[in-house]
Amino acid sequence: MSLVVDEQARSVALRDGPVTWRKLSLGEGTAMRVDRLTLDLPGDSLVFSPRGLCINCSASHFTDLSVGAGGRVATIQIGRLSHPELHRADASPSD
Repeated sequence: MSLVVDEQARSVALRDGPVTWRKLSLGEGTAMRVDRLTLDLPGDSLVFSPRGLCINCSASHFTDLSVGAGGRVATIQIGRLSHPELHRADASPSD
């Protein structure tokens, strides 16, 4: 399974090989419009084994998935064992 982040289109898709199970749009015209969506990992995907192990995450530190909307930023940190931890910030970082 893969969680694929498309920063330009502001969308997230859940895929199993070539099959897309679900796609969530966070762009224009949606109830929750996202200004910024970033994944702190080379490429655009988090890849999970059948047991929930994040295959392309680092064994030594967390991977950040950040969502910015309305001047606020929420960051989810995902570890090798896929244990997410949510962090919030009141203002978006300067670009």
